[in-house]
Amino acid sequence: MMRLFAGSTRRNLFKAIMHRCRKCIIADRHEKGSQHMVSAADIQTYISHNQKVSESLAAHSRQLLAIGAAACTVIRKGGKLVFFGNGGSAADAQHLATEMVCRYKKNRQSIPALALTTNTSLLTATGNDYSFDDIFSRQIESLVTKRDMVFAISTSGRSPNVIKGLQTARKNGAVTVALTSIKDTRISRMSDYAVRIDSDDTARIQEGHILVGHIICEIIERTVCG
Repeated sequence: MMRLFAGSTRRNLFKAIMHRCRKCIIADRHEKGSQHMVSAADIQTYISHNQKVSESLAAHSRQLLAIGAAACTVIRKGGKLVFFGNGGSAADAQHLATEMVCRYKKNRQSIPALALTTNTSLLTATGNDYSFDDIFSRQIESLVTKRDMVFAISTSGRSPNVIKGLQTARKNGAVTVALTSIKDTRISRMSDYAVRIDSDDTARIQEGHILVGHIICEIIERTVCG
């Protein structure tokens, strides 16, 4: 009887210890998880940084007007706008080309524009048969002329395929625009126009790029289609 009691006591003690350990593990996980949660203060910081980047673009007003005017001249002379970039910048390229061809704010005549990031067969064939560095330059070689305007979008400003695309566009005589970061990047130095977003945070740079794109859309719609 004493042995049974002793055994039961040990089992109960073991269960109590295991229960306590599980509670400690759960509490520890919750505490660690809480450390990685986004707070309201974090969100306010993100918004504040976005506002600072947006407000810094006011210093580029004249340059944005010049880019918009150059784009309007290209369109009036029968040229087209060509956008390209990698990753999130590829999405921006497609977004802005769509704003031109479909509409930005109002119903109007379609504006000729294209993104070099949508033809997966062409992109993968070029990457496979030549190099990923050639996926834009190969298209620009045959599609872009001196009547056109290209927008190279890169948060780093160092992407080899974007650099090579710009080189080919310049060789073909097109007007070139770089949307990049605050850093003095190669694409900003080799373009006719460069808008350098005042940030080194990729997300904030991308937000700045799409704002710049929308400003240019606004200029074109009001000027060419007003």
